[in-house]
Amino acid sequence: LIDENKIMKRKFKPEPSTAEETHDCNLALSNDDLVLVWPNVKSLNFGTLCVNSKATKTFAVTNDLKRSVVVRIDFGEHDELVQSTPSSQVIPAGATAGFDVTFFYHKSDS
Repeated sequence: LIDENKIMKRKFKPEPSTAEETHDCNLALSNDDLVLVWPNVKSLNFGTLCVNSKATKTFAVTNDLKRSVVVRIDFGEHDELVQSTPSSQVIPAGATAGFDVTFFYHKSDS
């Protein structure tokens, strides 16, 4: 079980770099495959935050396939999440990757 309050220090590379990884990551995922690439939580609860403060939680994704997959998360759609990293990771077979989801609400003085 992954603790969402503990940041996973190890990050995987953002893009495939070997021929095998490129091949694996370019394969379409079937419905059966998608069941084997899964988030460790359904939601993240940041609790109550003050304006101009931030909190970071781990969003973990496990790859139970027998090949690598690249997982991309578009944090840019929400201004409050733009400090989140990384935006993508190549997750090896049987591994779990942690994405640092940072919620930051900044209220301008204007």
